[in-house]
Amino acid sequence: MQHTKPFAALITVMVFFFVFNTDCLSQIIRRDSLLESASQKDTLPKKIKDKHSPKKATIMSACLPGLGQAYNHKYWKIPIVYAGLGTFAYFTYYTNGLYWNYKNEYVFRINNPLLINSFPEFTADQLKIKVDTYRRYRDLSVILIAAVYTLNLVDANVDAHMFTFDVSNNLSLHVTPNIGYSSFTCSRTAELKFELKF
Repeated sequence: MQHTKPFAALITVMVFFFVFNTDCLSQIIRRDSLLESASQKDTLPKKIKDKHSPKKATIMSACLPGLGQAYNHKYWKIPIVYAGLGTFAYFTYYTNGLYWNYKNEYVFRINNPLLINSFPEFTADQLKIKVDTYRRYRDLSVILIAAVYTLNLVDANVDAHMFTFDVSNNLSLHVTPNIGYSSFTCSRTAELKFELKF
């Protein structure tokens, strides 16, 4: 039994170093692959880099929302664009229908003060308030449609400008914890190490 304790300790130490070295090795491989992809990106011909036009992306998104995002290879943004446009288009349709229903009844009651065509639970003054409220909601929905459409154009333009921007490991800020030694207090200190790579 006494011989198995050192053996178990040796196995534990070997497993620890194996896992630790494997993690370091995977980080080195990952870093090398990123640097390789970055170097391949830098060696792209100038024609290919200049081929990606922000103007073209903006015009495509203006003609058909989401087309500029597809041109920029940001396909995940297309459902967001159409969800925004569809949601506010529905609210525009819904509030516009209520607006015209209340307005028609309000006009009918103004022209026929003694008759009630529909909405008997509301007075003429309450109908006027509802007409104004739903008109504001409808107008706000239209403004929000225009805002989503404009954001679609801006997003396509900015993404096209950033399409060839270098976001590899060469341009990064690394923050790592570190243990240092303070000669003033003669003790170990915890510190953060900032490393900025260009």
